[in-house]
Amino acid sequence: MAKVVQITSENFETEVAQASETRAVAVLFSSAEYPDCAPYSQLLGQLSTSMDFTLGVVSCDERENMQLIQAFRVRSVPEVHIVDKGQIADVIQGVLPEADLKKRLEKFFVNVSRSSS
Repeated sequence: MAKVVQITSENFETEVAQASETRAVAVLFSSAEYPDCAPYSQLLGQLSTSMDFTLGVVSCDERENMQLIQAFRVRSVPEVHIVDKGQIADVIQGVLPEADLKKRLEKFFVNVSRSSS
């Protein structure tokens, strides 16, 4: 089931690590300070619905998320990490055009809107 969840150190184990054992999870690292992050976050939210995946959003503006940011070795924002079976399976750095982003995500998630037509 598609959902968008704010990820913190407190809920990471349940929402990402454990959830990824049965189904890959996309984790978006973003910041309100960078203008590309908000529209990219919206696009990923829409794709999470059409492709039926969980999108975890980590705010790089929150100090308490620094441990996650360091653990994932985030270099720039926006940055998307696909976590599958507890491991990082892919990293998408920067803003990709929608078609390219879909193509990368289709390796892990089914495009529901396309498969139902």
